[in-house]
Amino acid sequence: MCDDIYTCFYQLGVEELEIINIDNVNFTYPDGNKKALKNINLKVNEGEFILIAGPSGCGKSTLIRLLNRIIPDYYGGTLEGNVYINNKDIDDFKKDEIVTNVGMVYQHPEKQIVLQDVEREIAFGLENLNKDINFMKRNVSEVMSLLSLNGIKEKQTDEISGGQKQRVAIASVLAMNPDILLFDEPISQLDPINGEEVLNSIKRLNVDMGKTIILVEQRLDKCFHMADRIIFMENGEIIEEGTSTNIPKSINKKYHLPNIAYVFRQAQNSKLPITVKEGRDAIKDIEFKNIEKDEKNFSNKVLKVDKVNFEYERGSKTLKNINFDLGKGEIMAVMGENGAGKSTLFKIMAGIIEDYKGKIIVDEKNLKKVQYK
Repeated sequence: MCDDIYTCFYQLGVEELEIINIDNVNFTYPDGNKKALKNINLKVNEGEFILIAGPSGCGKSTLIRLLNRIIPDYYGGTLEGNVYINNKDIDDFKKDEIVTNVGMVYQHPEKQIVLQDVEREIAFGLENLNKDINFMKRNVSEVMSLLSLNGIKEKQTDEISGGQKQRVAIASVLAMNPDILLFDEPISQLDPINGEEVLNSIKRLNVDMGKTIILVEQRLDKCFHMADRIIFMENGEIIEEGTSTNIPKSINKKYHLPNIAYVFRQAQNSKLPITVKEGRDAIKDIEFKNIEKDEKNFSNKVLKVDKVNFEYERGSKTLKNINFDLGKGEIMAVMGENGAGKSTLFKIMAGIIEDYKGKIIVDEKNLKKVQYK
């Protein structure tokens, strides 16, 4: 017997704590003319939070789909090498063993949600595993409390927000209690507030429940600091790995770094802050001199939105009394949570939606009177 937990861990060794081992894997999609994954070797310890960063199409999603055998079982293709979960070859797992060991949450929650009732959706996976009703009730209740979903348990899945849908999708996977949770760009379709809530929920699963997390994400500003280890990918290969406080010097592409860290790396600064607070602290002692302010004149107005209102058939107003001007050469950002009306406003300005109230003047012409050929 060992005296404390740290001595036990030391005596067991790293191999005993290893939960994932991807060993010399290569993969090519059916009819693919080049490898989607090349010489992938990756070991993950139990309870680690891993972030995979890289450009679109570099193989991030393909890599994590190895871990629940979607590749090659669903996609087909040619797979070389071995994948081990808990020291067992994944090819030796039965299908129900995979979902109870590895859970996956996808980019679009709507594509993962099956049922209309929130509570039943969370229980759906357990029903398919033929679990006892009392076991299901307990698990569903626990995950709803953990992810703060009790307030919407009586609602329909088409009545809740995008962030709530994503948390319901996470809950439906978590209810089956897998040791490993995979997330494939879970906040890419969410506004900043909902995205922050989802990422906080994922972090809690790691910290409070000890789940092993592998997160694929493009919005690195939101999650870079959360990870224990960051895997950098490009062209189907793992090119480097590091941490938020120890980023390899060779990592200098924008798609590998949070925006603040990228700016500091381009400036060849030795310190790489990864949050706004760290960035402020890094520059507070820098004296800025002779910075000329570039005043731009946007007096030539090319767009005027005047008292625009719009409602869909269901009767609730999506846009209420919208007013603004836009000058020639001006850049304007439209921000707001999911469902705030941003896309509806753009559709009106583009002439896709015509039955709105108010005026939109483009180059001194009323948009309603413009003839489209």
